[in-house]
Amino acid sequence: MAQTALLLDVVKAALRQRGITYAQVATALKLSESSVKRLFAHKDMPLTRLESICAVMELELADLFELAQTAQRRLTELTEEQE
Repeated sequence: MAQTALLLDVVKAALRQRGITYAQVATALKLSESSVKRLFAHKDMPLTRLESICAVMELELADLFELAQTAQRRLTELTEEQE
């Protein structure tokens, strides 16, 4: 999986975990909800926009990258039970 796509999937999961909707993100970023949905659907957004979304979640970019790295490890490593 491409790193950008993985990172955006982690952002979506973090939003869900925190109970933050696209509508709330849109309000915070002064965008329409459909614009926010498009950003995620295209799996391509500027780093500044990603930083703004992280701010809505009260996360630093470094925290997000760490979450993505953990998610990547889960995708590439089997637990003993899975083997």
